[in-house]
Amino acid sequence: MHSDSDSALKLSRASQNCEACELVGVASYPSSTVGPYLECYSGIQVRDPGGETGFYIPYIYVTTNDAALASGREVLGAPKKLAHITLIREKVA
Repeated sequence: MHSDSDSALKLSRASQNCEACELVGVASYPSSTVGPYLECYSGIQVRDPGGETGFYIPYIYVTTNDAALASGREVLGAPKKLAHITLIREKVA
């Protein structure tokens, strides 16, 4: 299993040569301090006047887990909203 820091590092390296990048992700948290939940997010790459890049993520959607929503939004300030998220695994031919 990859950690969030592994994913952030890969994303950072991938976006270094990108003029206009966007990201979309789905994360599954089968075990967390607030219980299991899914999360879906999207964002766009931004650059500040000093040239430092980052990502603007307007919303992070979480499945119907009020604790995940509250801890992310009220405690961490993350822009979380409730959503119905379904993951379907398809077989590759």
